[in-house]
Amino acid sequence: MSVHLPIVALELRVAGWVLGAPSLLSTLYLTFGAFVLRPGPDVDASHSLDIKTYGLVGLLENSVRGVVKSLEFLAGAAAWVIAALAIVSAAILLIAMILYFAGRGVQHHATWARIVAILIFLGLLTIALGALSVLPRAWFPVDWLLIAASLHAFWVLVWRFN
Repeated sequence: MSVHLPIVALELRVAGWVLGAPSLLSTLYLTFGAFVLRPGPDVDASHSLDIKTYGLVGLLENSVRGVVKSLEFLAGAAAWVIAALAIVSAAILLIAMILYFAGRGVQHHATWARIVAILIFLGLLTIALGALSVLPRAWFPVDWLLIAASLHAFWVLVWRFN
């Protein structure tokens, strides 16, 4: 048995936990926030007060209705953003679960896990190589570490998998 295989399996499981724990918490928090911020009943703003009859009070009331409508729009937009973030967080949680279970499968020599892990590390390698063109030079060692880890895992999964 290769000594490299448990290392790759551990990398996948740790990556699953590192992504999964915060995304689970954020999914729960954002889902709760989406339910709390759901829109309430509409305020009747069909009539406005006559400024000639009510004077300054009518002007203030009409101004407040305009401000309330703009704040209702912003609250609706915030609710949509929070719902979208909850969906993204749930998708990241799903990816983390795939990483974790692929790591367990690689540890148990499952062929499906090998294929999934190869695709994961090819994707990470592609992202890390693309990041070389946009990252500042101070971040190059981190990027080269990701590239080296991806190449090592790819080598283990393709040529050393027994």
